[in-house]
Amino acid sequence: MFSTENKDQQLTLDHLANASGQGLVAAGPRRGCRVLRLGGTGEAAEAAIMGKRYAEVAGFNVHANVRVRED
Repeated sequence: MFSTENKDQQLTLDHLANASGQGLVAAGPRRGCRVLRLGGTGEAAEAAIMGKRYAEVAGFNVHANVRVRED
């Protein structure tokens, strides 16, 4: 059985996931409003594969397995 706290957390996560899937703001003063999107037309962008684990998509560089070392 879920405790009341776990049930509340699950309901919150469900609410956030539903809002995200619908493109809506989940919390704050704009709750329920459409997410503002800047740039682009919303059409699917094609990725240009630049190398192993590296691609460019809609003007952004996407790198996988990249980390910054802590000094």
